[in-house]
Amino acid sequence: MDDAAPPPMGHNRPPPVDPAALDAFEARVRAMAETAGQWLDEGAVADAADASRAGDFLTALRALHREVDEARREAKRPHDEAAKAVQAAFAPLLAPLEAAAERIKALLAEYAEREQAGREAERSEALARARADLAAAEAERERAACAHDVIGEAAAEHAIAVIEERIAALERGDTRVRIASATGGGRTLAQRTRRVARLVNLNRALIHYRDRAEVAALLERLANADLRGPDAPDHIPGFAIAIERIVA
Repeated sequence: MDDAAPPPMGHNRPPPVDPAALDAFEARVRAMAETAGQWLDEGAVADAADASRAGDFLTALRALHREVDEARREAKRPHDEAAKAVQAAFAPLLAPLEAAAERIKALLAEYAEREQAGREAERSEALARARADLAAAEAERERAACAHDVIGEAAAEHAIAVIEERIAALERGDTRVRIASATGGGRTLAQRTRRVARLVNLNRALIHYRDRAEVAALLERLANADLRGPDAPDHIPGFAIAIERIVA
């Protein structure tokens, strides 16, 4: 190791959690886990006496869980408070920048929309002129062919090929607007298009997505929330309400 090298950043900070407290909890958790393994090795609760002992053990498990979780929350609290303080300090600086960026984006979007509309109109006019030129060249080719004008027909064929290339270039031309940096230091902004779905018919949407697992999970969450609410219904359309018994 290079003794002259500076120590890493944060080397003198205390650990986020007291290692001694963690070690003490780990010993107790390990003991509880071993006892749980013994109960699970039995495979079943045999009688009332066993049930009482298992119930006491479950209570002890929950008590230790509460104790460990409370210690976790207590250790985390200073970090949460520090994080909230950082958020509160920076939020007033970030908010106006975000709002200003959104407003400027809206101005640029309006400009890009207007500019693209102009470019598309120009392309449409150029395409119309090119197609008119193509029709005239084809008519000239027909006239030359009928008159047995070989030179005229060849010239018309050449003109048609050139015009068709012009039309193809116009059709594949990109009219999207790109906004270059005025100073050269910023990145080039480009107009992008994306497809956005807006819900207009809930029933048809549900039919379309009915086989998706996420939809079923969401509906079950909503139904279970209703069942646990103050005005729990006796019946929910589309659901079978079962009685689930748990040991609490």
